[in-house]
Amino acid sequence: MKLINVLYLNQNENENIKIYVRIGVIRVIICKL
Repeated sequence: MKLINVLYLNQNENENIKIYVRIGVIRVIICKL
């Protein structure tokens, strides 16, 4: 939920959104491992 909130706060900053999305994906992959 925190990542989603951050994404909404940074809607105008596409670069930050991409970074947060990548971090989220990496965390999901690590959890699956």
